[in-house]
Amino acid sequence: MRIKPIKTKRDYKVALKRMEILWGAKSGTPHGNELDALATLVHNYEQVNFPMDSDSDKLDQLGKEVLKEIKAGKFKKIDC
Repeated sequence: MRIKPIKTKRDYKVALKRMEILWGAKSGTPHGNELDALATLVHNYEQVNFPMDSDSDKLDQLGKEVLKEIKAGKFKKIDC
């Protein structure tokens, strides 16, 4: 296992390809540990390079508000 930081788009693509190969590896095994490390690096790279826009944040907030209202019984259940 040779893990290195993901600094470029090429590094990112290589990491994704390696993750595809390792997908399904048992946790705690060398391959599972490599997959876990790559997933963390890819996630961090994506957070920096592909940030969620404010519209997505607004949708998340709206979803939370609707869920809260459903739990409070403000909507009637409809049988289909």
